[in-house]
Amino acid sequence: TRTGEFQKLVNSDLINNNGNTISKISLSGSDNFIEFKNDSIIGHLSYYGVRQLPGDYGNKDGGVNFNGVPKSIEFKKTKKRYKKIKFKIKDENNSTESYQVWVSLKSKNYVSVSLNSSHRSSIYYSGSIVKQKD
Repeated sequence: TRTGEFQKLVNSDLINNNGNTISKISLSGSDNFIEFKNDSIIGHLSYYGVRQLPGDYGNKDGGVNFNGVPKSIEFKKTKKRYKKIKFKIKDENNSTESYQVWVSLKSKNYVSVSLNSSHRSSIYYSGSIVKQKD
């Protein structure tokens, strides 16, 4: 499968946020991650932003949560040798909410994630790839 191509690169690795700036909140030490496992993508990310539609966030923590096979997925290498993954996936707790996610591997361990939601304002994450403990 196409997910297998990326899985070779980051199999069992987690994408964790790092660092604080005036415009970025550090999520270090928290349970934020995106994991690529077989054909599925699992993500649990904190969300700090504005909900665009009435109602609740569909879960008790208000975060972005997905777990399953994405509706679509694309893999691309850029001229600068960055690796990019784009996928669409439904929210784990709210069947009407979906996400379009761009993951960019910019160097050996640096990762950026841009996430658009059907119900919330866009959000951007950055971090590093960390080997998952067995």
